[in-house]
Amino acid sequence: MKNLIIYITSFLFAFFVVTLGIIYLNANYQNIFEFDFTKIEIEQDSLQLEKNEYALDFQTIKDYFNNEFRKNILDSLKANTIVKYDTVYQEILKDNALLDSINILQSELTRLRTEVANSTAQADKIEVESGQISEEWIKQTAKLFESMDPKNAAKVIKNYSDNEARELIYSMKKNKAAEILTHLDPNFVNRITKSQI
Repeated sequence: MKNLIIYITSFLFAFFVVTLGIIYLNANYQNIFEFDFTKIEIEQDSLQLEKNEYALDFQTIKDYFNNEFRKNILDSLKANTIVKYDTVYQEILKDNALLDSINILQSELTRLRTEVANSTAQADKIEVESGQISEEWIKQTAKLFESMDPKNAAKVIKNYSDNEARELIYSMKKNKAAEILTHLDPNFVNRITKSQI
């Protein structure tokens, strides 16, 4: 059995070597079967021409894929999508209950959009009004504190939040505000004056 494997292996090896030799010799010489071993000379011009033809063919193929093929694929995808959309839409139109539901949802959506627009307008109006009230309150209260004794005004202002106290102090005349600040806790004064910067 060993001998048989050795014979088959050596036969296959010899077969491949001889076949490769014939292919190589036939590619490089005129006609090896007629024992004409003159070298084949390939003209450089013909090689250059073949390269140009392949380059031209490649450019043509590239242009086709970039232009026509892409366009055809996109057109077919669009057509397929439109067909699916139209099919679904036609099915919806056949079902009256579904069509009624869509109409109800559209009217509800319109109503909600109107409500949101009205609510936004009201919120803006309230914000403007509260800003005006706040400014008026600050002016009136600042005048009131200016007319008070600085020590008593300081006792009242220290109970306000930092933001309210800051607004009041900066709305007063500088001399009166400075007198009131001298009667306030230094930490409180530090907080309200730092935030203004």
